[in-house]
Amino acid sequence: MNIHDHPSALTLAAFQDESAEAVAVREHLAVCLLCRVRAGRLRHMTASVSPSEDAVARILQASAPGPSVLARLTTAYEEGPPRAGELWRVGRDEALLVWVRRVFADTADVVPAVLDIELADQESVVVPAHATPLGMPLALLTGVRGHVGMPAFLECLGSIEVSAKVQEVMAATREGRAPQGVDVGLPIDSDDDQRVEYRQVIADLLSDLAPSRWPSATADEVPESDYDELCMILSQELPGRHRGTQVSAVPFRPVLGYGTTSLWTCARVIYLDTSVIVAMLDGARLEEALLVAALATACLEVVRLEPDADAIAVTYKSSGWPTAVLGVPQLRTAFETPSGGRVPPRLTAEPLPVIDALAKFLDTQVTAWEVTEPAVPKIQNLDFEQLALEAAIEAVNAVAAEGRRAKTPAKQQAWTNLTEDLGPRIAASIISITTDGPTEAVLDDLMERGAK
Repeated sequence: MNIHDHPSALTLAAFQDESAEAVAVREHLAVCLLCRVRAGRLRHMTASVSPSEDAVARILQASAPGPSVLARLTTAYEEGPPRAGELWRVGRDEALLVWVRRVFADTADVVPAVLDIELADQESVVVPAHATPLGMPLALLTGVRGHVGMPAFLECLGSIEVSAKVQEVMAATREGRAPQGVDVGLPIDSDDDQRVEYRQVIADLLSDLAPSRWPSATADEVPESDYDELCMILSQELPGRHRGTQVSAVPFRPVLGYGTTSLWTCARVIYLDTSVIVAMLDGARLEEALLVAALATACLEVVRLEPDADAIAVTYKSSGWPTAVLGVPQLRTAFETPSGGRVPPRLTAEPLPVIDALAKFLDTQVTAWEVTEPAVPKIQNLDFEQLALEAAIEAVNAVAAEGRRAKTPAKQQAWTNLTEDLGPRIAASIISITTDGPTEAVLDDLMERGAK
C-alpha cells in the first residue's frame, strides 16, 4: 500500500486481524497521522465501552517533538510564566504544542501547533522549518484556539514571530476572504474532510486544560453588593439620559461562560419596545472575554432565559463598569453577504462605561412608535361615477375650447362638433374599465359609437 493511498473506513474498522491487508494498514498508520485519527474515531464510534487512550496517545506523540529535541530546547530557556509569541508544551500526563497568542491573569489564549503540516487548513498558518526553534515546519491551527490555565504550561521551547500572520488569517476568516501574504493549508471543502476530525480531537484535548479543570482556578461567586451597586447606578442615571427608560430586576442567577467565567443576570432595561438584559461578567476581564467565541454561547443562554431580549449588555466590576452591548443577531453563526461564507459570532464592540454603552445602543434603535403608519384613504363614501362624469365633461369642454382657438380648419371643424353625449360615454367607459371590464371591448364600443 502506498502511503498516499488512504484505506477506506471499512478497511480501517477491520484491520485488527493478521491478514496481509491488515499488516499493510498498520504500516500505513505508522506513517500517516491522518488515518490514525480516522482509525481512532472509528474505534470510538464502534466500541461499547469508553475508547482506549491509545488513539489519543498516538495523536499526542505525533503532535510533539522527540525527547532529544526537547532536551536540547528546554535547557536553553529559563523557567517563567508564558509570554505572547512563545511556543510551549502544555498538558498533564501527556503534552501538546501550543503557540501563545495572549496572556491574561490566570489563563492564556493559545493556538495549537502541529508538526504534520499536511493537516493544515485555510485557517492554519504554516511556519517553515527555519523560522521555528524546532528546526521543523509547524502548522498553527487558528481555527482551534482555546484558553489554557496557567498550571498546564510545562516547558517553553522558544519564540516564533508570527503574530501579524496569525492576525491576518483570523481577520481573513472573519471577513470571508483569502489571507494575504501568509502560507496556509488547503481549504476544507466538505464535512467529511478528515481534518475536521483532527481539529475536533485537538479541541477536546485543549478543553481538558481549561482554567476550570484546575482545582486552584475556581471562581468565587459574585457578591450581591456588586449587584446592588450596578442596579442602583442603572436606576438613577440611565433615565436621565433616555427619558422613559425603565430598569427592573431579573433573577440573580449564573450562566456558565468559558473556563471559570460566568455571567450573572441582574437587570432588565426597557426603552419603548427595546429590551436589554444586563449581565455581570465574573472570572475574566471584559476585553479578554470579547476575544472568546464561547462568550456568544453564554449570551445566547441568557437569551433563552429571557427570550424577549433584543441585546445582552455584558459588564464587569471596575471603574465605571465597562460594558459591551451585544445584539442578539451578533451572537449567532450566519452566512455573510455578498461572499456567502459562513461566519462565526462577532463580538466586536467597544467597551464603554455602563451608562454610556446602554445610552449609545438605545440611540440606534428604531422603535415601532417611531415608524409612521401609512395613511388609509377614506374613499368609501366617494361617488366614482359622478367623479368620472365631471372629469370627462371637463376634458370634452377643454378639447372644444382648444378647437375654437385652432387655426387649421380641419382641426377647428373636428374639435368643435363633438357629440353632446361624449362626456357621459367616456365616463361610462372609465367606470367599466375600473370595474375589470374588458379594455379592448370598451374602447371599441366607444370608437364605434363616436363614429356614428
